[in-house]
Amino acid sequence: MAVLFLGNPIFKDDAIGIEVGKRLLDKLENLGIEVFILERTGLSLLDYILGYDSVVIVDSFKSNQHPIGDVYELPQDSLMPQKIFSLHYAGLPEALMAIHALKPAQPTTIHIVAIETNDPYTISEEMSVEISNKLETITNNVFNMIIKIMNRGVFNNCSQV
Repeated sequence: MAVLFLGNPIFKDDAIGIEVGKRLLDKLENLGIEVFILERTGLSLLDYILGYDSVVIVDSFKSNQHPIGDVYELPQDSLMPQKIFSLHYAGLPEALMAIHALKPAQPTTIHIVAIETNDPYTISEEMSVEISNKLETITNNVFNMIIKIMNRGVFNNCSQV
């Protein structure tokens, strides 16, 4: 099993995935989980996803459907790829589409753990007050979600790639 923490440290709340990954790195590695803390997106994620039976991707999301700082499992089919596909811009939805095309090498399951954010678009190295004030709780909730996913054994009830 591998866990990928995604984010961009120069986009305000988008840095939350990286920060949570740094806080959980040792704890997860001590459980035998491969951990990757990445500032990459799109098709470059394939290098970190392929070859694992199960992968958890932790990333910031702004759905406006959850309270700021909420941690939840996001169904893959809720991610919408760009209408015009370009290798110059490929996000998580496009990477998941590419994995579908690589059936023999794809993971059995991919889980997406979302952290609801306030402002993932503004250029700033400081996270919003709403996220900063909840950082410890968010970190604990992400860890508990990963453990919950791990404890499913054969990873039942999750999104299949």
